[in-house]
Amino acid sequence: MTAAVEISTRDLDLGRTIALWLADLLQDFITAHPSATVVIDDDGLAGRPFRRGGAGSGARDFRAWRDERGAIRLTCSSSSVFLPPRRYTEGLRKLLVIAGASRDAASIDYFQVVRQQQRIRQRARSVFGSTGRAVPGQCLLRVDDFPSPFAESEEFLRFHEVAVEHGVPYLLAVTPFFGPDGNRRPLSDREIQILHQCSSEGAALALHGFSHRSRYRNYASELLSLPMATLRTELDQADAYLRQHDLDVTGFVAPFNTYDPFTISVLAERFPLLCGGPESVRLLGHRAGPSFLMQSLYVPSYRHAYDVDQQGLRQFDRLMGEAVGLIVPVTLHWANETRAGLRSFRALSSGMAGRTLRWTELLSRVNWVKSLRTVP
Repeated sequence: MTAAVEISTRDLDLGRTIALWLADLLQDFITAHPSATVVIDDDGLAGRPFRRGGAGSGARDFRAWRDERGAIRLTCSSSSVFLPPRRYTEGLRKLLVIAGASRDAASIDYFQVVRQQQRIRQRARSVFGSTGRAVPGQCLLRVDDFPSPFAESEEFLRFHEVAVEHGVPYLLAVTPFFGPDGNRRPLSDREIQILHQCSSEGAALALHGFSHRSRYRNYASELLSLPMATLRTELDQADAYLRQHDLDVTGFVAPFNTYDPFTISVLAERFPLLCGGPESVRLLGHRAGPSFLMQSLYVPSYRHAYDVDQQGLRQFDRLMGEAVGLIVPVTLHWANETRAGLRSFRALSSGMAGRTLRWTELLSRVNWVKSLRTVP
């Protein structure tokens, strides 16, 4: 099956991202037409994300057509993956942050991501000649901050029990040397036990920095401008410590969602999954996701899928209604949920039950995409 799909974009991350977003449609088409050829190319548009008219608005952002040989060509540009900033919205969001009404200053939200992906899927369907399966949208759940400065680690088991009760798998972001007093300390024996219990009951683990302490007084980031040699040493120490306790991590979640191009290049060497959020936009751009970045998979969560509380449940339901055939990464902070009595998390879990993807399943899709033939 995979030999019939070729990726010939100059930017391999771009071509693989399009293949991931269209994976179900591609697999259905190739199954029905085993002798067909599908080529994902960029027509020289890789690396040119912003053109007059903005991302997603012009016919050249993504085209689907048959060439003279009968091959289906899916021609994408960098604007297929990058979304343009919305200046008015960004200014308004900054005012909300200054007023203390929000912590999210990014103009991007997950409705934008879903609508961009759906435009691409609709154009692909038009040339595949079939609407394909109407598969409901699926969620990925990421849970941040274990241990947490805002709740005792023992309380995490209450959160975990709700997830297990509803059959909702999740990725837990673990900080191995977190100290609530600002000093580095290893995980306690009890915290190690909790991680083993949760892992045995369906949770995957990600490395969430090292101490979760910011290197700056006026900007929250553990990674920003961290020397690459220091970062590699920290990663080696964290890896050795977790392996010592038989704990395996699937990916990396940046503390405070802040990366820079140098730190993310080191992390992409080691981890198949890198997770981000609204704060990542400042240095990584308005990137739709999940999308490939330096040949790892970058999985960001944005507004309406980030810290979904009781008031945000209706918007989240709308979002999932638009996300047919797509994957929506959801991020929560478990301490916020336990302090709120787990009411919103119970309601959210009820809606996610039966349609939450395991992170290992996502990696299987990633491996399928990476198996596709690439043409220089």
